[in-house]
This record gives sequence, C-alpha cells and structure tokens, in this order.
Amino acid sequence: MNAPHTTGVDLLMYHAIADGAGPTNIPVSVFCEQMDALESHGYRILSSKELLGWYRGTAQLAGPSVVLTFDDGFLDFAEVVFPELQSRGWPAIVFLPTGQVGGRDAWERNPGRPLMTWDDVRRLHAQGIEFGAHTVGHVDLTRVAPDVARQEIAESKQMIEQTLGCQIAAFAPPYGKSNAAVREEIRSCYELSVGTTWARAGRHSDLFDLPRIDMHYFRNPRLWRAYLEGDAQVYTAARKMLRRIRQFTGQAKS
Repeated sequence: MNAPHTTGVDLLMYHAIADGAGPTNIPVSVFCEQMDALESHGYRILSSKELLGWYRGTAQLAGPSVVLTFDDGFLDFAEVVFPELQSRGWPAIVFLPTGQVGGRDAWERNPGRPLMTWDDVRRLHAQGIEFGAHTVGHVDLTRVAPDVARQEIAESKQMIEQTLGCQIAAFAPPYGKSNAAVREEIRSCYELSVGTTWARAGRHSDLFDLPRIDMHYFRNPRLWRAYLEGDAQVYTAARKMLRRIRQFTGQAKS
C-alpha cells in the first residue's frame, strides 16, 4: 500500500446525488460511503480560498486534501448533500447555470431533475456553502460566438453576486469545454475555473482549467478506498484513458 496523496489536491466532481440511470447520478448510499471513506482516511476538505492559498504557495497542505464540487445545482444538493456535509463541518462549491435556477435540467435530452431555487441558494450560502457560476444557459462555450460566450461567463457571475451580495471566485464551463479564448474570458472574471480532465491538481496545473476526479467511476467502495490509499494506479490509468476517448468523441458530461 502506498502513502495517501499529499503532493496535490483532488477536486471531486459530482452532479446529482440520486437514484437514476446515467453517469451524472450517484445514489445517496454510495455518496455517503464515499464521504465516510474520506473522513476515515483523514482527508481535509478545502474551500476555494484554501485551494487558492495552496496553489499560490501562501499556504501548505496539512495532509491529504480534496475539494468537493457539484455541477448544475440540483435540488438534491439542498435536500440530501448539505445535511451530510453540515454534519461533518465540510465546505463545498456548487456551480449554478443561473438562467436555469428554479427549473429543471433543460439541457438534457429528457429533462426532469429539479434544480435548486434562489431561496435555496441564499439559505445554503448563509450556512457556508460556496457557489460558482456555470454560465447562464448551460451552453457549450466553444460552440457559440465570442460575444455570446463573454456574456454567458460575465452575466452568470453578476447574477450570483447580486443575489448573494458577495463576490464569487469559481467557474465551471458546461461539459468541461473550453479553449484558449474562452479561458481568457474566464480569467478576466474569476480567480479559478475547473474542467473535466481526470488528474490530480498540482501547482503546475492551469488555474483556469483545473482537473477533477469524476466520482461516477468510484461507486465501488473498495476501489474508492484503494484510491484514497494510493493503491489504484492501474484502475485510475484505465479510467483516464477511457475519459480521454470519451472527450475526444464528444461524450462529455455536464
């Protein structure tokens, strides 16, 4: 068994915590097992401020660390995830497609999963949950005109800041899609942005395309514990390769 990870930070990527088909659903029981494993292995959960401090070299990691990220702002975050995190005193970052708040996942072929309302967002923010932007309309920023991309990036930030009365730091482009021009627009508005490349974030990583670990692939508790113990290299390498193929063929997640 290898030593736990201490040389970088894993940004864990979630979407919906609910039963259902598809890679963006993780059952509640599985999610709770994943959180239990983080706690039992002594992992520290970082906020974006702590992540930035470590990345910029102004703070050190006290031990193996992760950031919990949730794309899309599903209602189950408020109903299921937040109580679980609150009981442990853990932070998280939720990325909101601001024009869809209070509706359903209209970007899916068969929309139906409800999203949080702005009242939910305000309540959770008051209790320590961090919110980032995920564009206004959940659009692929690499497939719209530059002025549309600029508007989606800037207006989503403005909507959250006006609602919460504070500045926000983080952004997540839908489907993990960005390019050099898009990242420059993000850089002009935010302090960091996350993507979907599977890797551990290090101080060499692009701060505006930070890699994340897709937790769909760790629904097996044995594999997840092995990863936390640094003993799942073969499985991780295989999943990285499959994810690159998936991204190349345009089958990315939201």
